[in-house]
Amino acid sequence: MAYNDDEIASPLLHESTFFVMGVAYRRFRNQVQEVLLDKHDITTEMQKALEILDYHKKLSQQALADKLMKERSTVKRLVDNMLKRELVTTVSHPTNQKLKLIQLTASGKIVHKSGNEIVTKIQRQWLNTLDEKQEVLLKSALISLIEKN
Repeated sequence: MAYNDDEIASPLLHESTFFVMGVAYRRFRNQVQEVLLDKHDITTEMQKALEILDYHKKLSQQALADKLMKERSTVKRLVDNMLKRELVTTVSHPTNQKLKLIQLTASGKIVHKSGNEIVTKIQRQWLNTLDEKQEVLLKSALISLIEKN
């Protein structure tokens, strides 16, 4: 589906760089999520959480929420769903027995690795529609926006 085929919300929105970025990201995310749900019964948010937990090994729910840039209540539901799928487990904090840390299970590590392969493959498909110069310029422009605002 071409960009112009989308139902126009308003001409002003379609002139907005941020609206167009949002459309691109939603399409990419939806495509990735469809495959992740089909293969592993996980969402893109769960895959992001698995990636963060793989990197940090153990995190509190609040620390995970901060790294995902989500509200704690949203992450609580996310963690509960990952616990049900046996992707993560909780362990006691070494010095604060009231605090639980979240870590990947063996199954979570396998799903994380496979999920990364899925995301990377689809990301390559998307970025292969750009030439190398366009990809570098896009990434550079986005980083610049983030760093300066």
